[in-house]
Amino acid sequence: DYSTPEQDIPASALPGGRLWETCMTINDTWGYAKNDTNWKSVEDLTRKLIDIASKGGNFLLNVGPMPSGEFPQAIQERLARMGDWMKANGTSVYSTTQCPFRNLPFDGRCTVNGSKLYLEVFNWPSDGLKLADLDTQVLSARSLDGNEELKVSITGVVRTSGKNGPWVVSISKPSKLDSIATVVELDLAGPPQIAATNLAVLPEASGAYNLDAGLAEVHGKTIQYDWQGVRREDFIGSWTDAGDFVTWTLNLPAAKKFQVEISYACPQGNEGSAFTAGVEGGASLSGVAQATKGERDFRTDSLGELTVPAGLHRLEVRVTKLAHAQAMNLHRLRLVPVR
Repeated sequence: DYSTPEQDIPASALPGGRLWETCMTINDTWGYAKNDTNWKSVEDLTRKLIDIASKGGNFLLNVGPMPSGEFPQAIQERLARMGDWMKANGTSVYSTTQCPFRNLPFDGRCTVNGSKLYLEVFNWPSDGLKLADLDTQVLSARSLDGNEELKVSITGVVRTSGKNGPWVVSISKPSKLDSIATVVELDLAGPPQIAATNLAVLPEASGAYNLDAGLAEVHGKTIQYDWQGVRREDFIGSWTDAGDFVTWTLNLPAAKKFQVEISYACPQGNEGSAFTAGVEGGASLSGVAQATKGERDFRTDSLGELTVPAGLHRLEVRVTKLAHAQAMNLHRLRLVPVR
């Protein structure tokens, strides 16, 4: 199965490896509309393509021909300039897979093809391009446009007791920068391995955590992520096996107490399933799914207070009793600090 969001791009790769494709217009209209001249810029379109590729998706770009069968000049110009960028940098898009990082320290994206890691840098950092949390050795670096060899330097501990330690990889600035995206190819000693701390969900400025469905890891036989193009109405559904569960990774500098809220939908006739939300292998809170009007009619229940220990931990939601065919459609788990 697959998802086809329209005019929108998910915040991250879809959980469970779910296939997806963004369908988007080059202006605001499907097909040709004489008065619609709100064309997306070349930079915007190309960066959208890069963003989608970095999240493991496909990009279906709708272009509307005029009654004569020809494309408007504005479309021709944009496609030609996107093509120019792809001629120089297409290796970072074609046959690549999603970015293995959750958090990147620069303005851009990344993609992977085997032991090649591609960094698509939108704006070159003023203090230089750096990459943290990569546990695989970097053998060499080059810019795709111009094939310029770039210098790689490493700071921090490279090896600790035979294991990769915390290091920061710095890549020199190429002589030619692209205003759309400058692509750097890193040749690694093997497929990229990422430090577990990089996979943690980041908090809001308030210290609260929004553990959205789109950020979850899904575990099980039937459970899956569902998004058909409606912003903020995605969910983890098809929860027909009580053994299935979802997790999110957190990395707290110190133990903290949170008020836990859960948002879900449960169409009438499926209510009554019992569930827990808590720290994997630790404390948890319990709840019972209540009926809602439809599969996207989300309600929010407060489950109580939960203390999350310091360090790297996984938060999980599990079904402890399946009352009917499906447990619920899980939209979000939210952790709000208790002051």
